[in-house]
Amino acid sequence: MTALRILLPAAALMLIGAAAGDSFEPGAWEKRVDFISATQNGVAVPDFSTPPPEIKRRCISPAIAADPGRLIYPRERPDCRTSSRSMADGRVAFTGECDGENGGKIAISADGGYDRIGYTLDTVTEIPADGGPVFMTARITARRLGVCTKDDIPVEKDLEAPPPAG
Repeated sequence: MTALRILLPAAALMLIGAAAGDSFEPGAWEKRVDFISATQNGVAVPDFSTPPPEIKRRCISPAIAADPGRLIYPRERPDCRTSSRSMADGRVAFTGECDGENGGKIAISADGGYDRIGYTLDTVTEIPADGGPVFMTARITARRLGVCTKDDIPVEKDLEAPPPAG
């Protein structure tokens, strides 16, 4: 289960990040990732301890707000790719795949809704494992809080940062 503890943050980071659609309101936003469960063969993984929520507050510029997919869709990187994306009429979904250990593939899917001041994504990550795949579920919520303050980090810093080492 050590691999699960390493993959949880990587999966969450993949869920940051390109398509056209309605625009978001610029300003200060909070994004929260809540890890919900890990199951194998329909049963809770015994030694999985739910990590605490990951919460980030960021300042979203008008340029980024005009392209909300940059915040919702995963960033493409050599070891992670999206295979489908849709964002229209308040609904958003995507599927993707990352390279896993020993040549295995980690499948990621997300489905949710959005409006100008927030979005919610329910995600499922399927990780190959002995005894059958492990399915991890998480919910990502983001909401506009108001105007940016001098202490808010520009979201562009996250989008420009190199992907985490795997």
